[in-house]
Amino acid sequence: EWKLYNFGGVLFEFPAKPSEGNCKSELPERVSQTCAVWGDNLVNLHVMYSTYPPRIPQPTAMQAAEEHVRFSKELESRNKDNTRSDFRISSFPINFGDAALVVENSGFSKTQTVFIRRDNALWEVSILYSTVFDQAKLAGERAAKSVKFKN
Repeated sequence: EWKLYNFGGVLFEFPAKPSEGNCKSELPERVSQTCAVWGDNLVNLHVMYSTYPPRIPQPTAMQAAEEHVRFSKELESRNKDNTRSDFRISSFPINFGDAALVVENSGFSKTQTVFIRRDNALWEVSILYSTVFDQAKLAGERAAKSVKFKN
């Protein structure tokens, strides 16, 4: 039975509450993160939240998504095993703010990252899941499509 969960300041549907923890990256002061896993690590959730001073021009959600893809492709080009991902960027319907979606296919896994710009804040909601196991694929795809804010 799917339920709505609040995770990292956004809501999403999921079959069971993910177990929080496992954030490995250190981020600047103005950035917070929340991480979780579900299904023996078959679905990984990572939410980053950044705030900016109000007077400094901020990137739109689409600009943040494009920068993410540029950076990811640059990292892949340095990878010695020659694996390459397929990236797609599109607008994302969200109930508050401006959002864009990056879908990255890389063989046996897929990452869907929703970039959400709202006032002087930017959320980056990444859902990485196995495409080999049907239950993980269903959970990852449904969770990514359901990202929204509390009304």
